[in-house]
Amino acid sequence: MSAVALNSFLYRRLCRWITCSFQLPFGARVALRTKHDIASAQDVFCHPYYWQLYSWLPAAPGLVVDAGANCGHFTILLETCTRIAFGRSDTRYLLVEPNPKLIPVLAANLERAGIAGRYSIIEGLLGEKSGSSTLWVHPKNFLASSIRPLHGARGRSVSFVDVLPLLGRDAIDVLKLDIEGGEYPFVQHNGDVLARSNLVIMEVHDAPDATQAQMFSAVQAAGLRPLGRPVDADGLRMRAWSRVPGPGAASW
Repeated sequence: MSAVALNSFLYRRLCRWITCSFQLPFGARVALRTKHDIASAQDVFCHPYYWQLYSWLPAAPGLVVDAGANCGHFTILLETCTRIAFGRSDTRYLLVEPNPKLIPVLAANLERAGIAGRYSIIEGLLGEKSGSSTLWVHPKNFLASSIRPLHGARGRSVSFVDVLPLLGRDAIDVLKLDIEGGEYPFVQHNGDVLARSNLVIMEVHDAPDATQAQMFSAVQAAGLRPLGRPVDADGLRMRAWSRVPGPGAASW
């Protein structure tokens, strides 16, 4: 094992007792208290795809839905972009996370990031409007989860959440979907939610090309158009759509 790999291994095992943190531009802090925090922060803060958020926001968002919230780092990044771009943030966040073991981690991270009183956490899956499905989560890596069986993962039944009644009359200014393959049934069953969304950011998981093309067509049928540069790298396939084409509007 190399020195770098050894250091990473030791930190991931010891971080609950020797906590690292970094400060956000507006004074709040992000603590990396668990190995799941580290993996989540790397996934969001260290991938340039999400950095485009700063230029994609035409105004400070009123409501953000973070589906597949994990440890909350996407929400924290978006809050940071909003505060820097517009000087302040009154954004409300609705976070949907199916893994109950991440709920206390998620809440603690949002509190430290200065979002207290402006978020709600819903435990559940997105996809169909009702019923339940099995979520497969690897016990050593909560980022390795899927609605499909995974080697070494444990399955648990999780209820679906219908987002639409939670919106009231509000539009969704930013809808982020990282729901481990659940994006396909979500798009199929939630055209009403997509029609209320102004910016959709999606991590696309493996499926036949025809299935992906059908999903992309359904998103555009809801009045959304491709935005920015798609990313296919390091096992990630990222796409975004906007209701009002902006400077980064694309035609992929």
